[in-house]
Amino acid sequence: MNDNLTPCPSPHSEGQTADGDLTPCPLSTVARSARSGEGETANGDLTPCPLSTSGEGETANGERPFPLQYGMVCASLPHLQRTAEYGLQRAELVLISAEEAPQVWEYLREREIVVGLHSPGIRPEDFPFRPLLAALVDPDAERREQSLSLWETDLRRAREVGARYVVAHIQRPVALLGETLPDDFDERRSLQVGIEMAQRLAELSERYAVPVHIENSIANPAFYRLESYMAMLQAAPALYVCLDIGHLFLDARKYGFDPVEFATEIAPHVAEFHVYGNTVDVEFDFVELREQQRLKKHPPHPSQKVSEGWLDNEAILRTVLERQPDALVTFEVHYGMDVDREVTREGLEWIEKVCTEARGTSAEACSHHLWRHTAPCRSA
Repeated sequence: MNDNLTPCPSPHSEGQTADGDLTPCPLSTVARSARSGEGETANGDLTPCPLSTSGEGETANGERPFPLQYGMVCASLPHLQRTAEYGLQRAELVLISAEEAPQVWEYLREREIVVGLHSPGIRPEDFPFRPLLAALVDPDAERREQSLSLWETDLRRAREVGARYVVAHIQRPVALLGETLPDDFDERRSLQVGIEMAQRLAELSERYAVPVHIENSIANPAFYRLESYMAMLQAAPALYVCLDIGHLFLDARKYGFDPVEFATEIAPHVAEFHVYGNTVDVEFDFVELREQQRLKKHPPHPSQKVSEGWLDNEAILRTVLERQPDALVTFEVHYGMDVDREVTREGLEWIEKVCTEARGTSAEACSHHLWRHTAPCRSA
């Protein structure tokens, strides 16, 4: 790679910290801990971490920092800097330009920000299609292979720079793109393809010792049922779910299922949320939503009433966190939508309050088995 990356001690390398203590892949315990009901590593050791703490001290602006459990998707250095201004200490990088990458890595090290990668973390040069459309469930075999290559690049990069996880999309949003599926790519075939791809991605995740969170996309009439998701996760148990709440509500409204029921069943597999504010019409056309630019992601805020069509972030967060309190909460707010810093801060604090209430007495347990090694990437 030519991103001018400076390797740093990875929390996954050889399963050891810089001091030589055994530390299993930290976020790989997120879903597994809920399944086992134990707050221990594979070696039986408790692994305390500060993810569920309230944060200490203040940011440069005098704001209280958020716990590491909260972060934000960032697509540029200014976006990353704004994230730090809010007191968020975790960033999920997506589509960072190769030219800007050295400054981004340096900023992360200086500010000691913990990082994940939303594939592609670094915008690839000469990629044959829009890289954010890389997906497990794609009717085109050549694109599927190109997607796997892209994800392997990000897993390798995550290993090198100490990123804690990689996010990859599950299904290609064919209806959003105005595409139609081939006649032979029905629900049965899409599940077969999805399982095969998920198993191959899981193998890459284990090879590089970096957890992968697979994100529910939207607008694929051959892959939206809960049964399909559960079958994929059963076939590839090394993978975890990044539950995009907005995507969930769009698909639920379009394809006629209950989003809360979906969230309840998939909760044990959820390692992360993507959270933002947007509205969902009773009836809509995916292509029209795209053409009318109505898929913008606003900062979540308590003023966004469900009765007025806004996403019910609170219902999904409470449903999942009561069952899986360890899940990370990642704000995915379009940079141009963040126009009032005070309003955004109010929204972030509201979501934190909702999550804290949902975790209840389970909040303390989060600190024992998520993230022992919390040092961010640093120069060798």
